[in-house]
Amino acid sequence: MKPFSFFFATLLSVVSCYAQKNDTLRKYLDNKLEFASRATSAYPAIAIRQSDGWFLMAMYPDSSVLLRAHFKDKNFTIKNGPYILYHPKNIKAIQGTYVLNVPEGPWTYWHANGQLKDSGVLVNNVMCGLWQSWSASGKKLVSANYTNQPVNLPVPAPARRKPT
Repeated sequence: MKPFSFFFATLLSVVSCYAQKNDTLRKYLDNKLEFASRATSAYPAIAIRQSDGWFLMAMYPDSSVLLRAHFKDKNFTIKNGPYILYHPKNIKAIQGTYVLNVPEGPWTYWHANGQLKDSGVLVNNVMCGLWQSWSASGKKLVSANYTNQPVNLPVPAPARRKPT
């Protein structure tokens, strides 16, 4: 019975290591936050498989968080879910949500000093409703209301042909 237990425990650990290897990937980002090789990268990242896609977390050289993003595919081409970008020292820069690569819902932007910069809602990547902007000192600069309704432009009448 002991040899069977040892074999089972060994098999379980090998399967766990294999599964973990396929569920966690090292990734690298360049200064434009595009995927790069290790040699040309500026930021290291780790991607972890989740039930609905992949979670990516990239770090600054000082080990503070740079980016937390969710992707639908293993190729990391379709952003899908929460997206948070940070200024250095864990100060949020951008927070929003992607739905199949399209920004959707509430989006918030911050200045590097942590002051709120812009805030509003995107519907299919179009500003909708109340958007507000603030200066780096916290002074409100702009409040604007947007609609995401398409503009109905008049359709030009077709040109008439001259009888031949």
